[in-house]
Amino acid sequence: MIRSTNYVFKKAEELTNVEFETASYSGVGIKTGILLTIAFVTGLISMATPLFTLRFSLLILITTFILSLIIALSPRSARVLSIPYAILEGSLVGAITGVYNAVYTGIASTALLLTIAIFLAGAVLYFTGVIRVTSFFRKFMYVALLGAILGSLFIWIASLFNTEIQNIFYGNTSIAIVLSGIMVILAGLYVVISFDNTTRIVDSGLGKTYEWYAAFGILLNVIWLYLEVLRFVSYFAKRD
Repeated sequence: MIRSTNYVFKKAEELTNVEFETASYSGVGIKTGILLTIAFVTGLISMATPLFTLRFSLLILITTFILSLIIALSPRSARVLSIPYAILEGSLVGAITGVYNAVYTGIASTALLLTIAIFLAGAVLYFTGVIRVTSFFRKFMYVALLGAILGSLFIWIASLFNTEIQNIFYGNTSIAIVLSGIMVILAGLYVVISFDNTTRIVDSGLGKTYEWYAAFGILLNVIWLYLEVLRFVSYFAKRD
């Protein structure tokens, strides 16, 4: 009994010590690297057999949505759930990339390089203070994102009943290219918000568990940015 009690107190002390270890930029960077590497590797594997992975796309989408919702409601859970999320999301993105790359040879590498360039540009602009994330900036971006989501949903529903709308917004038209470019810009600006979220976590002195939460947010942003860039580049590949 005494031995058991000592063990409990020992574990409690260990947890307390861990809790006093605050989040750091290097910690977030390492964990972001881990998640991105996992997503990249699973994506490469999935690219080889895209049709097989796409059979489970609905299941993957539902699972990743549930995982992201749990993480959003309980940031501490990112420590456990962010890696499974990276595996599933990476495999799905890899399958989508495989299909695109089969139709437009070399588009995957182009989209990846552009994504890296935009991500690094966002990092430079934020950490040099060129772009500052104010409360107004955040509100504007939230409204813009909400508008983009609702607009996309409306267009998708309308396109189900009108082929002309489908051709205008999903075909190789100037309107589709402009809207795709706007989405790339929006996703690129959210990179800055991801960095600011990291800054807030570190400056607030939150525990190291929140490093996974910050890394998860960056992973989400990078995947979204990559998919938008991939779609944008595909429009130009269609015209060649």
